[in-house]
Amino acid sequence: MSPLLSALNILQGEKNTFLRFLASTIVQLKNDLKGLLDESFEPTATQGLIACRPLIQNMIQSLSTRVEGMLEKRENILAAILLSAFKMDWVEDEIKRL
Repeated sequence: MSPLLSALNILQGEKNTFLRFLASTIVQLKNDLKGLLDESFEPTATQGLIACRPLIQNMIQSLSTRVEGMLEKRENILAAILLSAFKMDWVEDEIKRL
């Protein structure tokens, strides 16, 4: 739950409650959750991580369903790119980057 808590702390904070933080935070959350999901399939995964696999999968699916449209909007992308802390670092797709 650590990646989700970190994302919620950023998005619910008093100082960083701008649209600029939304896209990059959501993309980072999805990447962290996918990393945990990949780690849960490794033979060295702990029982707790294996037991949380359905929760992680559900969180990834829910993020895709609820906010994927927001990540495609031009104004949301431009707002995140103009933030000097993130720039284009959070954009993985080369076509979107162009």
